[in-house]
Amino acid sequence: MTLGDLLVKKIEISQLTVNGLTKIFEGDKSAVYKTKGGEIFKSFSSNYLQFLNSGGVDLEKSILESKPIEGIPEIVVPNKAVYFGDSFLGYTADFIEGVTYILRRE
Repeated sequence: MTLGDLLVKKIEISQLTVNGLTKIFEGDKSAVYKTKGGEIFKSFSSNYLQFLNSGGVDLEKSILESKPIEGIPEIVVPNKAVYFGDSFLGYTADFIEGVTYILRRE
């Protein structure tokens, strides 16, 4: 898969913070925010991303290559991969009313 084939767009964090973010949840590994544009933004701690990478899990690649599953619209996939410069921070996805974004365990 090449960069041109990616379904998930790459954006800079400043594109989200210009509109403002409302924190929904914050834990040791991640935080979830609601954007003014009606999406959620999930950011991951650098320690957590390093831990995943050390175990062979490339979360950034998984996010960039994610795509909807035909016939299962209930599974929400990322819309955008979010970066600070060249550093991957997390992703945005559609905000679904009624879904709790507060994790019980982290």
